[in-house]
Amino acid sequence: MPLFEYKCKKCDYQFTELRKTCERDEALSCPTCKEGETKRIMSGFAFGGSGSSSGGGSSSPPSTGFT
Repeated sequence: MPLFEYKCKKCDYQFTELRKTCERDEALSCPTCKEGETKRIMSGFAFGGSGSSSGGGSSSPPSTGFT
């Protein structure tokens, strides 16, 4: 089962929930304020994780410190 990220519309708490894909948009209560007004948000992982290089850098090999 995949992890989905949600945000509470009442208290702005963001949390991750392990759910079946077919249940991803079903109502879910906030674990903090217990309100049922949450929305699924795009996770950072879906955008490529912690942000390693994505093409725009130099094509030369890294420096070894020797000349």
